[in-house]
Amino acid sequence: MDHIRTHNTHHARKSADHLCVITDGGVSAIDRVSQRNIRVRLGAEHHDQLFCQAHGLKRLLPGKSIDLHKDKKWRTLICSITKNPETSMTPDAARKNSPEMKPRKKKKRQFRQLFARSLQRLARTRSGSAEFSGPLRSVAILAQEKLGDCVLLTPLVRNLRQAFPDLEIHLITFSRASANFFMNDPQVTAVHLVKKQPRRYFREVLSRKFDLLFNTKDHPSTWFLLQSALIRARFKVGHNNPFHEGLYDRLLDTEFHAHMAVKNCALLPLLGVTADTEACRPSLPAMPVSNEIWQLLSRLAEDIRPIGVNISAGEPNRLWTEAKWRALLERFPGERFVVLSGPDDLDAKRRLEEQCPNAVASPPTRNLYEASCIVAKLRLLVTPDTSMVHVASATGTPVAGLYREAPQDISRFGPYAIPYEIVISPTGEVSGIKPESVADAVRRLMARAIGREA
Repeated sequence: MDHIRTHNTHHARKSADHLCVITDGGVSAIDRVSQRNIRVRLGAEHHDQLFCQAHGLKRLLPGKSIDLHKDKKWRTLICSITKNPETSMTPDAARKNSPEMKPRKKKKRQFRQLFARSLQRLARTRSGSAEFSGPLRSVAILAQEKLGDCVLLTPLVRNLRQAFPDLEIHLITFSRASANFFMNDPQVTAVHLVKKQPRRYFREVLSRKFDLLFNTKDHPSTWFLLQSALIRARFKVGHNNPFHEGLYDRLLDTEFHAHMAVKNCALLPLLGVTADTEACRPSLPAMPVSNEIWQLLSRLAEDIRPIGVNISAGEPNRLWTEAKWRALLERFPGERFVVLSGPDDLDAKRRLEEQCPNAVASPPTRNLYEASCIVAKLRLLVTPDTSMVHVASATGTPVAGLYREAPQDISRFGPYAIPYEIVISPTGEVSGIKPESVADAVRRLMARAIGREA
C-alpha cells in the first residue's frame, strides 16, 4: 500500500510552508513526531485510493507530488497533523473542521431553516395539536435515507399493518438504498422514489390525496418539508420542532435523545394503537438468501455459537482498522469468529479469514437480510456500524458497539432492548479505540451471557 509522505522543499525561492505530498513505499516527514502522526493518521489508516475518493482529494500517483501551497484540501489535512502533533486530528475530522467545511455546513443549515421559515409563512397554518379522526385508509410515510434508518422504521410499518390490515401504506423514499430495502416488504403497499422517478412520483403520489402523512425526521430537512407541503393529505403529522410549527396538524412530543425506533412508533398512540417496548423492536423484511449462506447457517447451528465482527461502516470516521480487528481476534484464540463486511471490504474480510486461524470462512452477504440471518446465529456481535447494531436489536443478539464521541449516536441510534456494551473513542473517531478496550467489552458481554444461562 502506498504511504503518504511530506517533506520540506529547501529551495531558496520557495516559502517555508511549501510542502509536497508524495506516495511511495516509505514515510518521511518534517520531524519524527509529525512522521509518526502522518503514518498513523494517513498511511496506515486508509487505502490511498479510497482515502482520496472519500475526502474529495486529488488522486496521488506513485512518484508524483502535490504542491500544498496550491492545493487547499491537502494543505488543510496535512497542516492539521503537523502543526500540533500532540493534539492533531485524523484526516476526516480535519476535513469536517476545516475552515472550508464549517461555512459549508453552516450555509446548508441556514438554508434549511430559511426554507422552513418560508414555508411557515406561505403554507396554510395547521394547529400542531389536533386529534386524528375519521377513516384511515391510506398513509404516506416519509422514510429517511440510510439503511439503519430503514431498519428503525420497520416497527411502525409492522404495527400499522397489524392494527389496520386493509390500510394502504405508501413509503416515500429519498435514496435508492431505502427504496430497495422496502421494495419487497409484503407489509408495504407501494414504495415511491422521489428523486429518480419524477413522472411516476407525480402520477402515483402528488396526484392523489392520502388520509395521513407522517414526516419521520425530527429536524428541518428541505426535501422532507417540501414533500410534506406538496403531498396532499387530510391530516399531517411531524415531530415537535420550531421549524415544523404551523406545517403539521399534530406535532409529536418526544425527547430529542429518545431512540429513533420509539420516535417512529410515537405515531401509533395518536391512532389508538398501544406501542410497548417489544412492539417497537426493529425487524427486517425477508429477502433472497443464497445457497452458500444457507450452508453456512447449517454449519453454525451444529456447534457452539461463534462471535461475529462486522468490519464495515457507512462513514470513514466509523471505521476500525484491519490491524485492530486482527488484534481483537488474536486475543480470543479459543473462540470462533465470523467476519461480516460490505462489498467494499471483502478483501479485508478475506485477509482476516486467512490470517486468523479462529476465523470461520464465510460467503459474502448480498443484502442486510442475509447478514441478519447470520447475526441471529451469533453469540454476540462487535460492530462500528449502527445499521448492524439495529440488525442485532432485531434478532435479539447482544452487541458491542464501537462509537465516536457523539452522545446522540448512542442514545438515538444505539442498541434497542438487548444486552450491550458501548465502547466510545477518546479521539472522536472509531479508529482511536484500542483493541484491548473492545476485548474487555466482549469479555463482559460473554460473562453476562453465562450468568443468564446459569
